[in-house]
Amino acid sequence: MRRSVYDPSVLIYYRYFKDVLGGKYIAVVVKVNNKGFILTSYVTDRVKRGDEVWRKEQKEERKSV
Repeated sequence: MRRSVYDPSVLIYYRYFKDVLGGKYIAVVVKVNNKGFILTSYVTDRVKRGDEVWRKEQKEERKSV
């Protein structure tokens, strides 16, 4: 999740999908205020610039013995 460089009250959530157009990110843009709502969403090939606010921890892969 990143904070917009243009508006500090806007957060952009990214998730990578390998099956979308040969491997793309879906971005969801959210206005954070007392109600909070989705402004837009779009497909992109990379994560855009902006301050990283949060990153999901990667799960460790289980190894079978």
